[in-house]
This record gives sequence, structure tokens and C-alpha cells, in this order.
Amino acid sequence: MYRLALAAALALIAPAAPATVLLDEDFSHYTGAGLSPGGPAGTLDSSTWTIAGASDGDSPHGAVITAGDLARGLSTGGVRAGGLYAFDLPGGARGLGLQATGSDFSPGTLTRRVQHTGGARLTDLALSFQLWLRNDGPRATRITVEAADGANPAAWLAVPALSLVTPATATGALWQSRTLAAALPVDTLDPGRWLSLRWRFEDASGSGARDELAFTALRVTGLPVSITPAVTLAEPDTRGTGLALALALAAAALHRRALPIGNRAATRR
Repeated sequence: MYRLALAAALALIAPAAPATVLLDEDFSHYTGAGLSPGGPAGTLDSSTWTIAGASDGDSPHGAVITAGDLARGLSTGGVRAGGLYAFDLPGGARGLGLQATGSDFSPGTLTRRVQHTGGARLTDLALSFQLWLRNDGPRATRITVEAADGANPAAWLAVPALSLVTPATATGALWQSRTLAAALPVDTLDPGRWLSLRWRFEDASGSGARDELAFTALRVTGLPVSITPAVTLAEPDTRGTGLALALALAAAALHRRALPIGNRAATRR
């Protein structure tokens, strides 16, 4: 029993490990210039991004594409040609933008992979991003977000909390945004492994023109799996002595945690 009490005391004393940031991408460098390895000169990094569904053809890993549907350039919105854009958004944000048409991205996908280069296994993986919508078309788009463990995943797991359907009724030419965040259905990620994220687009309802979409502030985090170090103690002379020591350590730890609250209470008096 005293060993269990000592373990509880050590758990109280040990600080919680901070979250590991696997991805933090705001597209501030992106100018809609296409895709190329490393992402120089305003392009997306084709070593981490793949695109499917454009009439010009798909963009696999390592591709160099600097013209056509996947390199539509900078815009503030109001475009009609299908493809990828860098949209300048309200408040100074820059987003990875998409205009779907009958021949582009209906359906289509954007896929981002990220490698875990740290040294600890991660759990509690989570994704957040800001979605911008310019709802100037009378057709609704279904956006489905999926995740998978592995650089070339064989099976994707949907993330319902991040998936949605845009309005079918046009509401105007103003950009509107919402921040979406949810846990990912990937249990753990070992060092050296890849995490893949995919956004799927398809028509949901309505007819006519489709809305413009943009994504920014992509962020993926995970919590390192903590491993309690082994503590070897000499067997006490009696079980009572060892238990008393363990309980004393636990009480001391709890007292230290409660001390700041007590200080605040004393100040108020």
C-alpha cells in the first residue's frame, strides 16, 4: 500500500508535459503560385501537400506546378475560374483558397501530411483551423475532414465535428469565418510516423455557382505520453513506517498545490 501512496505523491509533484505542436501553418508566405518541393516563391510545399480534382490534373508529392488551375494567384474574392488561390482575407489573414466549378473540385481533395520528428509518442491528437466562406453562390458544398496514421494511408477516418455543408442560399459577397477544432481519431503517433489530413469537397445541393472557400491557421497538437520513472526504495523495517512516509509525501504535495489558493484567501482578508 505504501508504494501506491508514494506513486500518487510523485504523480502530484510531476508537472504536466506541454502539448507538442506538429503543425502550425498560416499561409502568410503563399501567393497562389502553385506547388513545388519546399514551397519556395509563394508556392505550396508539394512534399507535404497533394491536390486532386482539378481539370488540369492532380498534383502528387514532389510535383512542380506553376501555372493553370493550381496556380491561380492572389485574390480578395469574387473569382469565377476554378482552381487554387491565395485569398487575402479580412483582418490581414492569408488563406489557402479554393473555387470549385463543374470541372474543378466537384469532387476534389486537399491533403496535408505532417511527420512527427520528436522523441516521444504522442496521444490526444487534435486539429484546429479557421474556415472562411464567401457565400455568393446558390449551391451548397459538403466539406468532409478525415485523418489517417501513415504517409500513404490505406484507410481514412472521418472527423464529424470538423465536417460541414455550406449554405445553399447565397447571403452576399462578404467573407465570413468560423474556427473549428476537434480531437482526431488517431489514437497515438510514434516518433518518425506521419499523420495525414484530408479535406474532401463535393456538391451537396442547389445549382449554379459555388462558394469560395479558404483555410488558414492550421494547427495540429498532441500530448507526449508520460512514462513515470522507476523508483527503487529499500524495504522499510515495518510496513507501518513505509506507509507513513508515503502518506506524508502525498500530503506534502497536496499542501503545496493548495498553498496558492490559501494565499489568495489570506490577501482578501
